Amino acid sequence: MLTFEKSSLINAPVEVVWGFHERLDVLDRLTPPWQPVQVVRREGGLGVGAVTEFRLWLGPLPVKWLARHIACEPYRLFCDRRKKAP
Repeated sequence: MLTFEKSSLINAPVEVVWGFHERLDVLDRLTPPWQPVQVVRREGGLGVGAVTEFRLWLGPLPVKWLARHIACEPYRLFCDRRKKAP
């Protein structure tokens, strides 16, 4: 299984950064406007079992991407796994 891991050092209080990632519009805010990605559904925030469904376009074809959170340690990390994607 391929794994992508990303960590970042952000010069801000952890509560502020965590709160930003809990926002309902966080994915819209983090996705560049030129990327053909749309958030279709987001359930459960950052907690284990939370689901996010995206629609992206490969050329003219819409494709579904489904991610499920599998780990969450508040103010430290969250992790999701791709459940369905191209």
